[in-house]
Amino acid sequence: MLFAVIFTIAIIIGLARREQVKAVGLLSALASLALIVEAFNGINVTYSIFGLEFTFMTDTISRFFCILVGISGFAVSIYTTEYMEPRHLNLAAYPAFVLSMALIVISRDFLGFIIFWELMTIASYILIVTYYDSPETKKAGLIYLVAMHAFNTAPLLLAIGAIYSNFGTLSFSTLQGAYVPTWVIWAFLIGFMSKAGIFPIHFWLPEAHPVAPSNVSALLSGTMLKMAIYGMIRIIELFPGSVVIARAMVVLAVLTIVIGAIMALVQKDIKRIMAYSSVDNMGYLFLALGAYIMLDETLKKIAFLAVLLHTFNHLVFKNLLFMLSGNVLHATGRKDLGLRGLGKKMPFTAAMMIVGILSVSAVPPLNGFISKWLIYQATFLSKDPLLVGGGIVSLFASALTLTAYIKIYRIFSGEPNVETHEAAPLMLAGEAILAFLCVAAGIFPGVIAGLVDVDIGNPWLISLGGVTFNALLFAGVLLSIILAMAIALPTKKNLDTPWTTGEPAEKFEQRPEHMFAPVSRGSEKLGIIGRKIEKKLSAFEGWYSSKDMEYLDEMVFMPVIRLVAGTSYVMRELSKNLNALLAMTFLVLFTIILTMAVLAGVI
Repeated sequence: MLFAVIFTIAIIIGLARREQVKAVGLLSALASLALIVEAFNGINVTYSIFGLEFTFMTDTISRFFCILVGISGFAVSIYTTEYMEPRHLNLAAYPAFVLSMALIVISRDFLGFIIFWELMTIASYILIVTYYDSPETKKAGLIYLVAMHAFNTAPLLLAIGAIYSNFGTLSFSTLQGAYVPTWVIWAFLIGFMSKAGIFPIHFWLPEAHPVAPSNVSALLSGTMLKMAIYGMIRIIELFPGSVVIARAMVVLAVLTIVIGAIMALVQKDIKRIMAYSSVDNMGYLFLALGAYIMLDETLKKIAFLAVLLHTFNHLVFKNLLFMLSGNVLHATGRKDLGLRGLGKKMPFTAAMMIVGILSVSAVPPLNGFISKWLIYQATFLSKDPLLVGGGIVSLFASALTLTAYIKIYRIFSGEPNVETHEAAPLMLAGEAILAFLCVAAGIFPGVIAGLVDVDIGNPWLISLGGVTFNALLFAGVLLSIILAMAIALPTKKNLDTPWTTGEPAEKFEQRPEHMFAPVSRGSEKLGIIGRKIEKKLSAFEGWYSSKDMEYLDEMVFMPVIRLVAGTSYVMRELSKNLNALLAMTFLVLFTIILTMAVLAGVI
């Protein structure tokens, strides 16, 4: 495995010569190219280390994900040569991060899988805390490390331990078709959902991605999250009992789509918008995965192709968008929506930002549309109420995505309010590769579909029961996109002179923090409810305490009253920080899972 050797050399240079950013970046790009070539040629090797055998092999699925890691690693590594700032261990962690993801997808047993999975987690943590002297970074790094080990690594270890206990092997080939206890499938689901940022274990993602360097954010969002998709596909293919998780997966996916799309609308930070957009898109992928488990025949194939195409497409356009946000941050030192006029000095960045925004918003003919179009077909044509509902939600969420990203593009319009400059040539070169793929994969999706041997004909014109191309559904999707663009894009025609509160009209604009204010107000209702409950119960508690009650009454009723009053207080405090509320929710969930594991005799 030549790619592993080159990555290892890059890691050694990163440890020994921490200032050699260009050398590490170029070696990582070369290793990523070697990974693509070796994936196409096929990998099948076994190594014995300390008495343990590690087998690496490519099948259709692992080859596809190897190519994805290689494309991402190549483009981002070229960008990294000009962007990355060497700090502590980050220069060694970067190639280790990409290498770990490649080894995850070609491991042919759960032992290698979990070892390289943990390497990926540790390497990504080191990269996230690159700017460790910032309190915000320290907080995000701690949340990420704790969340990944509590909700990701722990459930995976429990599941893998149970498999070894029951079957005495961790080899994929030996376990193929095996029936495992139902709770094992659920443990895998929780573990992979945590890594993917699926609600309600998504709270770490909008904290970690914005504080990381932009090249790292690109790999985190575009590539690392896809390891969870690979893991879920592998579990679904290995164990027939996976059907038990399908409906729960779809419900959580729909909630993730809604929360990701809405939260992206109200953010003021460019990278936080993109982070919540990643939450939203992972919801699409898990919706398609749920549909794949639930459906049969042609629709099952469509759902599976939707998963793989959207995995590729999201990797490409989210790598691109995070790297472009790095251009802005590198040139201005800012990533807020108050920037203006950057397009005059950053024309290439602005042009590629248009490509990225249209792709993530699923505007045809760019790549984001074709994979979402397959998701719409698999869900709407399934006639299953849950899947149809998920399709409707996902369709409208795409409109919200466009609306959110228009806020980002505003930084390139108007008169400049900050000194700036275009990104370095190598940074633009890495982005240009991804922008080209956004266009090419949208126009020629069959090339991507050919990598996974899913034969359903032309992805644009799929035959279902002898009826080719559902024109009504296609028209509905296009209408939704047109309406979204009409709402999101400002009109140039003014029917009357605007009221500008006395400011000159040419300087007046709606501030980002005031956009979508009704959505922001909706998230505050939980706190209002908590305050009202607390006020009424506190008053009752005061009245009750003033009365001369018997000891029995006090023993029975007062603990209940204090519990409810205390709960309302906690609701009020946690509502000030939605992520803290979600963290508390999943602390309870993890406790439940742990209890189930004890009752099942696993621990």
